[in-house]
Amino acid sequence: MQQRHRVQTAIVTLVAMGIVGVAQAEPDPAPARGLSLEEVIVTATKRAENIQNIPVTISAMTADTLIRRGITQTQDLSGSVSSLVVMSAHGKAQPNFNLRGVGVANEFNPNIASPIGLYVDENYLSFRASHGQQIYDLERIEVVKGPQGTLYGRNTTGGAINIITRKPTLGDTNGYVQAGYGNYDRWKLAGAVEGTLISDRLGVRVAGILEKGDGWQKNVDPDNARVTKDFNSVNNVAGRVIFRLKPSDDINIHLKGYIARDNPIGAAVTTKTPLGTDFFGYSRNGLKKNEFEVDTLGELYVKTYGVQLTFDWELGDTTFTSITGYDRARYKNQTDCDGAPITECSADYDSKSEQFNQDVRLTYSSDGLKLIGGLYYGWDQINNDPRFCIFCDPAHLTNFNPPIFTPAAIASGLLNLAQPLGALIAHSHFDQTRASYAGYAEGSYELAEKLKVTLGLRFTHDDYLYANGRTILFGPDRVTPMATSVPLTFPIDLTVPGIRRDGSIDKLTGRLIVDYHVTDDVMVFASYSRGYRAGSFNGLSYQDESQIYLVAPETLQAYEAGIKSQFWNKRVQFNASAFYYDYGNQQTQTCHGGICSLGGANARVIGFDADLTAQVLENFRLTAGLGLLDSKYDKGEIIANRPVGGNPVPYAPEVTANIGAEWNIIETSLGNVDLYAEGQYVGKMFYEPYNGETKIHTRQVQEGYWLVNTRLSLTSEKYTFALWAKNLFDKVYYPYAGDQTTFIGMEYFVRGTPRTYGAEVQINF
Repeated sequence: MQQRHRVQTAIVTLVAMGIVGVAQAEPDPAPARGLSLEEVIVTATKRAENIQNIPVTISAMTADTLIRRGITQTQDLSGSVSSLVVMSAHGKAQPNFNLRGVGVANEFNPNIASPIGLYVDENYLSFRASHGQQIYDLERIEVVKGPQGTLYGRNTTGGAINIITRKPTLGDTNGYVQAGYGNYDRWKLAGAVEGTLISDRLGVRVAGILEKGDGWQKNVDPDNARVTKDFNSVNNVAGRVIFRLKPSDDINIHLKGYIARDNPIGAAVTTKTPLGTDFFGYSRNGLKKNEFEVDTLGELYVKTYGVQLTFDWELGDTTFTSITGYDRARYKNQTDCDGAPITECSADYDSKSEQFNQDVRLTYSSDGLKLIGGLYYGWDQINNDPRFCIFCDPAHLTNFNPPIFTPAAIASGLLNLAQPLGALIAHSHFDQTRASYAGYAEGSYELAEKLKVTLGLRFTHDDYLYANGRTILFGPDRVTPMATSVPLTFPIDLTVPGIRRDGSIDKLTGRLIVDYHVTDDVMVFASYSRGYRAGSFNGLSYQDESQIYLVAPETLQAYEAGIKSQFWNKRVQFNASAFYYDYGNQQTQTCHGGICSLGGANARVIGFDADLTAQVLENFRLTAGLGLLDSKYDKGEIIANRPVGGNPVPYAPEVTANIGAEWNIIETSLGNVDLYAEGQYVGKMFYEPYNGETKIHTRQVQEGYWLVNTRLSLTSEKYTFALWAKNLFDKVYYPYAGDQTTFIGMEYFVRGTPRTYGAEVQINF
């Protein structure tokens, strides 16, 4: 009730601020030079437009903004964008995005599509493990909020994140070299260089980054000499080359190739035991906040590479665009899923991904009319080879005989593989293939002066295939295959075909928008949009073939009203929107008793977003953002046979906020001295769908917290020297958690990054 009241109050505030914006939009004397806010051009609607003229809620961060805020990985976007939370069970790899309450919850299957689509230069990346590797040498990042069921390559329910890299300008040779060093012995080398090979016709830009450093989580287990390295380390390298060919004034061709590799020691889990110890008598008593005890190394490996060809041909008022992308990736992760010095649970994830995207479109623009239409084809395949070891340290498991198998498996004679104090060793495999075909069209027409209507439609056909599904169970020697649980054979019979499932779906989605320019600087809009997230298969179905099924796509219908305004001679910018989401079949993974299932439930989300930028003085700028959410599962909804009706949606904080100040302290002969400081607030949120009114496990909640970041820099035309700090006050928080109390008697948490600080220098040429 309190949250609903806050949302209602925010909507009233939106209307009031709109009235103020209209009043302030009356002509004023010409502003002093340097006081007006700069224009931000984005391509979120597949054409270059001023962000203030687009009737869609978009947060855009330019290259300078990314540097000031220290955004060097996708997790750094969390808190910088209102109503956006980014978390991961594996550190930098495979980030999970939650935007306005729409996300994958605590999903960590690599084969699941994200409800927040991630695009690099308009090329959709389906493999979530690769989503954290492209944050360097950027032009900007755009976060588009709301269902994307019209113009974007893959349908999504929550929104899209567009990463736009810097391209050759066909001008003079230029570039930069950057070096940095920080605590935990972390260092970075980065740079880029571009040059023109043929004047005004052919250019190239090459960029790269190398990062290394120790981890900040300390393993103190004395009995495991093999596991001596600190966890959450840094070991990344990436490179990109872009050629730009302009054979004529109306044709632009970009050819890009990239490669990236991350190979750090990943995140370690921190355990909490509601009963004082887990089922085997272990507890964290005596450990400090950055200490833990595990017997699995936790090595993480992510490698991606790909090519992309973008072709633009201007034909008068019409532009033809073709975007072709091919990408491959490999993801390996050794995970200690019990957070203990004995092997109650460990998992080695190993996945390969291959994908192809082709998008062709025509855009037309004239006075009062804008049209866009195109065709899209996308294909991706994931080969999944996880290995699980459950109760693999029998010498230490002295007081529990775990119910490992399902009744069907026990009835088939598999119980002898799980003798008291015995181990379950499982090697699972499946191949998942998805193909998506779509046609789309959208038109914007000026019905009257300052009044415009936009209508877009997209028809999509998706095919899904799950093939070669098999799980092999090994004997106590961990080498000899004894049986298969998927499909069920005992003794083992590998001549039985692997499990195969398939399915297809057709969806019509789109949006309707009406916008009105009250003045040249104030626009109000209202919209209806619909999107969906592709269906998928349970990637952790290794115990029983009944766990293998196609989860139907989730759908979202959004109703939104907003305002975009600038006033006080463009020194102040205020954008806000209120929305209502009708959320259908939210795909949610839950794990209980060692069994993970993938299901869906209906929910609704009511929310409010606002962003404010004010150039208070010529040398002082304030920014602020606010997001309010009231999310609930519908009455009577059930996930994995447990009621969730009335509970909040996971990872949907009631409040997110940020406030920042940018101060040009002094201008000297050596350069400008600038100070940037910001505070980011993430409100109370639950990790699982069961932790609202039912409060089954009260630990599965993160209370609200603030993070403070700052940066002091000296900048000239030729160089920049900066000191920076993130999480300045060393706040302890847990952006990700899971519940295994019904499995081994513990809950696990992944701690957020503690205080980090350092210095960096950049030389431009």
